[in-house]
Amino acid sequence: MKQFDFEFCGSRFIADPSGGLIWPNQKLAVVSDLHLGKSRAIAKHTNQFLPPYDTTATLSKLVLLLENFEVRKILSLGDSFHHHNVGLLASDIKVLKRLTLNYEWLWIIGNHDPSLPHRLKGRYLDEVSIDNITFRHRASLAPKNPEISGHFHPVVNVRLAGRRIKGRCFIHDKERLILPAFGSYTGGLNVINKEVASLFLAQKKIYICGKKQVYEVPTTNLI
Repeated sequence: MKQFDFEFCGSRFIADPSGGLIWPNQKLAVVSDLHLGKSRAIAKHTNQFLPPYDTTATLSKLVLLLENFEVRKILSLGDSFHHHNVGLLASDIKVLKRLTLNYEWLWIIGNHDPSLPHRLKGRYLDEVSIDNITFRHRASLAPKNPEISGHFHPVVNVRLAGRRIKGRCFIHDKERLILPAFGSYTGGLNVINKEVASLFLAQKKIYICGKKQVYEVPTTNLI
């Protein structure tokens, strides 16, 4: 798999096809919007039967990301859990607890997870700053420092060589970077939607997540 490197605020980052972000100098992995337990939460509140394996798939993807890079710390940018009251499968809790023992975890508070379930280790924070970059769940309308966030589950529709391509994406300009949702069972908001588009300068960059590689896409062909 070819590695996709890019620069943001003077630092080198790696965008992974999984939707994870790696900051090599900090040995840090950043993920957003895992929405662990989402299918079980929906099943509980709607009486629909949904296979409860989205969490297993998300955690497997996270384990693979951590195996592929030298990481000591994990930062989850909120909505890590879809609902703080819905239990996870025992096997998924076991994987999570092992990960929180093996890595330093920073949990950012999201709108879906105001508290940390299952007695997991790690620090639980509204936001955190590392090397003058602030990490928070939702982008600030007037950030004082460069920021990295999630929340919007950005996706891009683009026309290339006569084909329409859609996928989860990273989007950034010189002061903001928004990550795609890492969770396996999440929707997405098109980056041309006003909620997302209004946050960015005209000179933005968009990186779409393919199955095995991340690609930069031209911002002139968005649909």
